Amino acid sequence: MTERNMRPNNRIKNLLIAGAVTGLLLATLLALGFRGTVRATEDPAGNVQPQTLPADITTTNLQAENAQLRSAVNTLLNREGQYQQQLELANQAILQLQSQLSQANGQPPSFRSDDHGGFDD
Repeated sequence: MTERNMRPNNRIKNLLIAGAVTGLLLATLLALGFRGTVRATEDPAGNVQPQTLPADITTTNLQAENAQLRSAVNTLLNREGQYQQQLELANQAILQLQSQLSQANGQPPSFRSDDHGGFDD
């Protein structure tokens, strides 16, 4: 066989191997990856019993937990704002020091004041 005739055979062979590997990975994922995602119990007779929710879950309890979570989120957002302000002050201080050093050395500043190192506001 010439090299020209072997190329289509190699292509088919490679496609079959890739398909077999993909099928094997998919079968493994389906067999092992999704097992146990459905929570149910099995009695000794083999009957599947779905688990029930605890009795203490009520609308009032869920609303109270929701209020606590909202409060925590608001606290985190406030802290984020404070951290952003502190970062801006620190960046301004760094830029001022760089400017002072570059003026003392007779070189132009290396960073612009609007450059945040690639991070978006």
